[in-house]
Amino acid sequence: MPAATDPGRRALDLAGLALLATGAGWVIVSAVASGGNPLPMLATLAAVGLAVALGRKGDPIVVASVVAGAALVVAVASPLATYSSNPGHGIYDYANARAAFFVQGVAAAAMLGLAVRSRGIRAIVAVAALGLAVVPFVARSYGAVAGLALVALAVPIAATGRMRRAVVVVLGLVTAVTLAVSLWLAVSPPAPEGRLAAALDARRISLWGDAVRMIETSPVTGVGPGVFDDLRTTARGDEDSRWAHHDFLQQGAETGLPGMVLLVSAFGWAFVRLWSAGDPRAVLAAAAVAALGMQASVDHVLHAPPIPVMAAALVGTATVPRRRRTPGRVVVRRATKAAVLPLGMASRRRAGDVTILLYHRIGSGTREIAMPAEDFDRQMAHLAEHERVLTLDQAIEGDGGGVVVTFDDGYRDFHENALPVLVRYRVPATLYLATGLVANGSSPSPDALTWSQLGEAVSTGLVTVGSHTHGHSDLSRVTEAQAEDEMRRSRDLVENHLDRPCGHFAYPWAVGSPEADRAARRTFRTAALDAWRTNRRGRIDPYRLGRTPVLRSDGPFFFRAKVAGMLDGESLAYRALGRGPWRPS
Repeated sequence: MPAATDPGRRALDLAGLALLATGAGWVIVSAVASGGNPLPMLATLAAVGLAVALGRKGDPIVVASVVAGAALVVAVASPLATYSSNPGHGIYDYANARAAFFVQGVAAAAMLGLAVRSRGIRAIVAVAALGLAVVPFVARSYGAVAGLALVALAVPIAATGRMRRAVVVVLGLVTAVTLAVSLWLAVSPPAPEGRLAAALDARRISLWGDAVRMIETSPVTGVGPGVFDDLRTTARGDEDSRWAHHDFLQQGAETGLPGMVLLVSAFGWAFVRLWSAGDPRAVLAAAAVAALGMQASVDHVLHAPPIPVMAAALVGTATVPRRRRTPGRVVVRRATKAAVLPLGMASRRRAGDVTILLYHRIGSGTREIAMPAEDFDRQMAHLAEHERVLTLDQAIEGDGGGVVVTFDDGYRDFHENALPVLVRYRVPATLYLATGLVANGSSPSPDALTWSQLGEAVSTGLVTVGSHTHGHSDLSRVTEAQAEDEMRRSRDLVENHLDRPCGHFAYPWAVGSPEADRAARRTFRTAALDAWRTNRRGRIDPYRLGRTPVLRSDGPFFFRAKVAGMLDGESLAYRALGRGPWRPS
């Protein structure tokens, strides 16, 4: 079948949004007409919609890691509750919900393994997935085991890339058949003494019958959200019978046939949208949705929000354009960022704080400090639209908080790739120039800036040129006189060639010494030294300015976290290595 066009995918996205809004609206209508509490359903719908949106915005590696990591953390934190058939609390309130939770974790782990290149990381992910896959068997949840089988069958299909769309269709049909059979059994229950009733549990089928009778009594608006357990007629003394053990039937009982149709449509939308994606990740996401849909047809698992939210996040990340597999080192770097991100929740940028972003190469090279030109363009567009971008002088003078953009070194790609973007979005910036890199002689390096190019940058009124020493020297290993000579030589060259004052300085490799500090204080108005530190209002030392390196592995999500001052903790990993990612190896 031909791939869906981009307009077609956009139409599907709008249809999904409309479906979500209609579902929320109908829950409210049902509550107004029949009573009940709509808030739990509305909260779950909001969480599912947000998960799809974040899945589409976030990096697939990060999304799959978060979903799989959540399952792994729960398993490690509560191993006795996880690997036990006894009920527990929360996600462990009964074995089938617990098993459904871990099936989603297995699907996410498979998606993560598909996205990375490193065999070592794949091996670790595979071991984790196998550990999580044990839960459905230990919990003796036959529905979850069937879902797990679908995920296992989807893995080789996703890996080989054959019949992806056909497999998504088959998974959707399997879910539809399971739902249809369960609905037929609810309307025409088998004899209590029969094998089928024994296999499904006669009490479960009786509860389905209760739901059917409620639908017959109030087919339009239902008995009200959350009211099923107040009206059930089967096994009133059994706490486990407060649910219909069939999510679709319970939705129909509580919010009427329209509510049930909307829930079925939501699953159908997921399969159609994943089919249109035609991506390896879409096959695994479809398996996760099918596993959830099959179990929801014979049990009550959607009441625990983490379960549908996990599936929604996988659907979201599987419907964004396919990207190249991420190298193992990038996975490790992003995992490190994700690990330290919670530390930044308490230290995010507040009013009056200043984040100084640090760039090096733009559109040139493949090192961690080399930012692709298209990524830099998106980052500057984001700053221009959402942030208060300051000049360095404004930040030092205490002109309110905001974001400052700075560059180190000074190569030709600053003029060719960075400057046009700065001008387009009217973003001011400071270039800390290592003057020894500027083109000299008749055969300059092809990477070298020229003084005329620097003059053109300054003439825009957006670029301020500071000093980064002359020879890009390590000032932690020189005398005070040598440090001052490097600083003054660089400063004088900038002022003589550009006819502008040079009052700002940045230490190469973010390393200094007491001797260099004294020299900097005599020579410049400011000095940038500390890496990965947001400058806090009332505590800004102009000679120890903190800067946040923007790195190739950040992606949109972690870039915004850095702008918000939430990734200062990333320095912990690089300090453990004894150097920054930009320092020569």
